[in-house]
This record gives sequence, structure tokens and C-alpha cells, in this order.
Amino acid sequence: APNASDARHVVVLSGGFATNHIGTLTMFARFQSGLPFTPLVSGDVNGDGRGGDRAFIPNPATTTDAVLAGGITSLLAPAVASGCKELREEPVHVRADTRAFGV
Repeated sequence: APNASDARHVVVLSGGFATNHIGTLTMFARFQSGLPFTPLVSGDVNGDGRGGDRAFIPNPATTTDAVLAGGITSLLAPAVASGCKELREEPVHVRADTRAFGV
């Protein structure tokens, strides 16, 4: 997993020149992609006894809680209906190994 300060794409430009009239002029610019973001919840979601777990959306097709499944389905319905390719092609997955990493 990437570090919280790991910018995957960084471009640094620097340059300068010296003249007899004004001295030395230097310039510097840095451009970078966004930093990684992992949404966290304040409670213990995965039951390991530690708070600050990563947030996830359970798959409504596999959850045993009918109220939860109905709520998630109604939240996802507008995105699926509007043609959100990712939601149609990739079902929501919950990592089964989150306890092994203590997260």
C-alpha cells in the first residue's frame, strides 16, 4: 500500500541564469499528482477490537441484513441507471483478509 505522502507522479522544474546587470535569477516549480486517500470510519467495522477501520460498501447481494441490502441498492441505483460503467462491471468487494493485517 502506498504511504500517505506518496505522490506517484512528480515533475520538478528548475533553472536559472546569471547576468552582469541584475545578478542571478533562479526559478523553481513542482507539479505532482494527488496523494493517496483511504476513507476511515471511527468505529470498529471488522470486529478486531481496534477503531479507525477502512470504510467499505458491503455487496448488497451477499449481505444477510435485508435493510442494509435495500439501503445500499437504493443508493447505488441512480449511478447504475445513469450508466456508471464501474458499478455495472465491477461488483463491490470486501477484502476478506483485513483482519490478518490488523486493519
